[in-house]
Amino acid sequence: MPYSGYVVSTGSVCNDDAERGAFLERLLAARDESSRLRVVLAVRADFFGHCAAHRNLAAALKDTVVLVGPMDKDQLRAAIVRPAVARGLIVERDLTARIIEDVGDEPGALPLMSHALMETWRRRRGRTLTPQAYEAAGGLHGSIARTAEDTYQQLTPAQATLARHILLRLIAPGNGTQDTHRPTARTEFDTTEPHTEEAQTETDAVLNRLAHSRLLTLDDGNVRLTHEALITAWPRLHSWITDERDRIRLHRQLTRDAASWQELDRDPGTLYRGTRLTRAEEAFADQARNALNALETAFLDAGIAARVTGREHAARAARRSRRAAAAVAALCVLALIAGTVAVQRAVTSNELRQSARSRELASQAADAATDQPEAALLTALAGYHHAHTDEARSALISAYAEYRANRLGGHTRDLTTLAFAPDGRTLVTASDDHTVKLWDSTGHRLLATLVGHVDGVNAVAIAPDSRTLATAADDGTVRLWDLTTHRAKAVLTGHKGAVNGVAFSRDGHTLATAGADQTVRLWNTSSHKPKETITGLSGAINAVAFSPDGHTLAMGGDDSRTRLWNVKTHRWTATVTGHTDAVDTVVFSPDGHTLATASNDGSAKLWAASGNRLKKTLSVYHSAAPALAFAPDSRKLVTASPMSTGGVSVWDTRTGHKIANLGENWVRAVAWRPDGRTVAAVDTSRDTSQWDLRTYEATSSDLFSAPNRFSDIALRPDSNVVAAAGYGKITSWDTARQRYTSAFRTPVVRAEAFSPDGRVLATATGSKTMLWSYPTGRLLATLDSHNTTVTGLEISPDGHTLATAGYDHTVRLWNLATRHTISVLTGHSDTVQAIAFSPDGKTLASAGDDRTIRLWNVASHHTRAILADNSGRISSVRFSPDGNTLATAGPGRTIRLWDPATHRTTATLTSYRAPLPDDPDSFLPELEFTSDSRTLICSGGPSIRLWDLNADHIATRVCQQSKANHWGELLHALPQEGLCP
Repeated sequence: MPYSGYVVSTGSVCNDDAERGAFLERLLAARDESSRLRVVLAVRADFFGHCAAHRNLAAALKDTVVLVGPMDKDQLRAAIVRPAVARGLIVERDLTARIIEDVGDEPGALPLMSHALMETWRRRRGRTLTPQAYEAAGGLHGSIARTAEDTYQQLTPAQATLARHILLRLIAPGNGTQDTHRPTARTEFDTTEPHTEEAQTETDAVLNRLAHSRLLTLDDGNVRLTHEALITAWPRLHSWITDERDRIRLHRQLTRDAASWQELDRDPGTLYRGTRLTRAEEAFADQARNALNALETAFLDAGIAARVTGREHAARAARRSRRAAAAVAALCVLALIAGTVAVQRAVTSNELRQSARSRELASQAADAATDQPEAALLTALAGYHHAHTDEARSALISAYAEYRANRLGGHTRDLTTLAFAPDGRTLVTASDDHTVKLWDSTGHRLLATLVGHVDGVNAVAIAPDSRTLATAADDGTVRLWDLTTHRAKAVLTGHKGAVNGVAFSRDGHTLATAGADQTVRLWNTSSHKPKETITGLSGAINAVAFSPDGHTLAMGGDDSRTRLWNVKTHRWTATVTGHTDAVDTVVFSPDGHTLATASNDGSAKLWAASGNRLKKTLSVYHSAAPALAFAPDSRKLVTASPMSTGGVSVWDTRTGHKIANLGENWVRAVAWRPDGRTVAAVDTSRDTSQWDLRTYEATSSDLFSAPNRFSDIALRPDSNVVAAAGYGKITSWDTARQRYTSAFRTPVVRAEAFSPDGRVLATATGSKTMLWSYPTGRLLATLDSHNTTVTGLEISPDGHTLATAGYDHTVRLWNLATRHTISVLTGHSDTVQAIAFSPDGKTLASAGDDRTIRLWNVASHHTRAILADNSGRISSVRFSPDGNTLATAGPGRTIRLWDPATHRTTATLTSYRAPLPDDPDSFLPELEFTSDSRTLICSGGPSIRLWDLNADHIATRVCQQSKANHWGELLHALPQEGLCP
């Protein structure tokens, strides 16, 4: 008699090798010709490979496999229509066509179709199944999910929790394969502890409800998913599985082990111990324990009880041993005391050495932070690993802030070069600050900051398809970047020293790099492997350029010569002489007819592209190589001088005459926008300017330097938005997305603070306090708060009290509802510059020119504590949202972190490269914490800086950055101590 219907999934349902082998051998008995047993195995394609693990099964399947492919349209139509016709139903043709179209060739669609047809039948019109009913059911992909979600939403909260436990018990998580369902005995769903009839009734009710909705099938004492497609089709179930995958695997193992324990009459030897018990106990703690049934709960509790008993026995044995050893110990007391003293001295000595080394490395990190932020980070990390001293923690936090200082705005050191993308939309700038920045060339908005180089960036080149950026730096590397994702694609190494130039071929398949090691290297841009190394050159090579046809590579170097190399034949075609000093720039005109060179002898020359004839000498500067850039039509050339004479000039390449002088700036690099209308130039500071070549007038300047100075900042509650007050404007900035969002005009603002709901922004202007609707900027009210200038203000966490500080040495508390004074706090001997409420609203901190921080009891208006800061006057004070940290800052580059409970300093943070004007009093940083208390935001001068205060998190990030960017290989003079695992 034939049998069918077995679906073999032996790897996910049965984990007992002996049981699995016995089952398969019984199936294979059908091979005996005398046997009346006939077996049909239906094996899913993704499980077919498992059959090869059993030798006899693989042999039996070798010549008996029938591959069942997906149904064609006629078969699908029959599967849809015939069952309906057999029941006297009518399926509209449009519905049939729609289902066939939805199913298509999608794998696993038949169970979805089955459920969708059932739900369509439930919504039929008379005897007719219509497209409207199909749509109402949710269609092919939505019907089963809709049924499941509707059923789930109809459950009570307690039933919903039970449903989650039931469904997850039916899941077998895949291990390199898809998740599958797990047919489960009904007895596994016996109620969890405590065992009550009411709880069992509730479990049965949920099982029946799910079965009624055709989500589960209850038969032969087993429970199974009606459609395995429910695992992926219902988003809620899929998210449960994803969130609890590890716990589900542990639960499956616990179920099997509890069953074995029961079968062995609850033998104590089969209980969990040690790590297995701890893992299970942690995984099923608190509410998660409700996922276990009565047997599983008893099994886990028995293991915990056995552990307690074992510890008690061990404790008794230990006590006996201690009593037995007491006599011996008495004789050894003097020796032990002497040994202990020696050990303590050794430990103390070692701790002192570690602390001293930690402080020494922290000091070294501070020295390196300005020029080598990456080396400073690794040095500070070494100090932090030696000992978690305040100095090491401070150095690590400060160095990390320095490393990330320019991610949110312009470059922090001199710009070196720039280039437009071929599409003209993106402008790339590079700097000695080790970074490359991408800008929207029209809106002048920062798009991304690319980090990875550990030294100044000398040259950039953009592939013709505008998808890849190449950057070359003094660290000896060339990095390739994806301009869409802004991620590094490859790091090219091989040059022995600085890489000075980089250029793409016209087809983008080859990259040329010029090095100080007297070589030029050609790279395959797809495989990132070297194609050729050109040697035999004298002196460093400073620049390379491909001819437009890609056949010729020009290279200029310190030997004052420009050489031309045939890329096809790998031979020299010409050596161009005429300069008397190093050639720093070579560039071909877009039409391929002209080669332009620039030298430190101050001259710029135009040559025939073959290099055999000098056409023009356009300009002469004083001992500095001018920057060069051809117009897209090759008819104009712009030159620029990095010295005080010459400025930026535009030349007619045919006549050699100067057409226009664009300015007298000291310019290091120029680039022509692909539309031919605009020239951009980088001056010798940190600014970029643009000129319109139709009018020869500057269209904008200082485009990509840091934003305007901010006088104060305020973090909007429960958000990532910072409101930064500039001169006459409030600018909103999203710290998560690292971009500016909106702005509105105000009088000059000295201080600002948000109400707890973020809808009102209070600002201090002169002797008045103004209340604004945020973010619309509508003025709500004006308070005459002090007779002198208001220096700071703050709104209490409950929104009822406004505190203001002023030049009159006082702090005033106001009732925001009545706008009347509550109290005047006195005690400061000079101007109060800043105030801040603690998160619970019970403490107010005030600080000012008398170099003290006072902590006030808001209820009694009395002083709680006075903290002294001898480093100078204090302009900003702020509590962290968790109340564990108080941050203070004053003129200069230093921020102090305090413990409000112990009143001691926990860290001193330094902005190593923060601009410090001649008058330090004009540089007054303002502080804000993010809502998670992990990041401190500091504004002051021309930038906003973020400080990550979690030193352990920084240590992890530093090791990740070091590994990704090969700092250990590229940096020198690092501490000998092991830094990262």
